[in-house]
Amino acid sequence: MKLQDTEQALLENNSAAEEESRNLRTKRCAKKRDWCEKTENCCCPMKCIYAWYNGQSSCDYTISKLWTTCPK
Repeated sequence: MKLQDTEQALLENNSAAEEESRNLRTKRCAKKRDWCEKTENCCCPMKCIYAWYNGQSSCDYTISKLWTTCPK
């Protein structure tokens, strides 16, 4: 799944309950390592995921570097 697909899926999931569940969804995503091919040493840093999800940072560089180094 590409970064743009992930971003689009998150944008499409906007709902009234988003504010209540946003942190749970972020933790679940990070725990399952859904980004970065589910490879532990390619997993996105937790702080980066929180900052990106909460709109404090884009993490584009970090995520793009991880994507290019993860095994397919």
